[in-house]
Amino acid sequence: MSVLSRIEKKINKHGESFLLNGTTAAKGFFRMLDSGTMRNYLDDTEIMAVAKPALFLITLQSTPIALDNTIVRDGRTYHVRKVWTERFQGIATAKTAIISA
Repeated sequence: MSVLSRIEKKINKHGESFLLNGTTAAKGFFRMLDSGTMRNYLDDTEIMAVAKPALFLITLQSTPIALDNTIVRDGRTYHVRKVWTERFQGIATAKTAIISA
């Protein structure tokens, strides 16, 4: 079983459902974004644009998430502030995003 299939299986089985742009159903793992993690991925200008609460999202690599998309989770709307693809040995395994209200 490849790393990609293991990640997809975990996200599909245990991930939380959310709406992408109000229509596309997707799954992923969310966690609160702390200031240390924020500094790892954002520069000072980007940090100033992030409104609290901010979340860190890991989703399937096939999820069509892009900058400035909207995500609805538990009735609350978030905006994608930054998105990138995680890779393992050159293979795209997941998409990671920073989202905020």
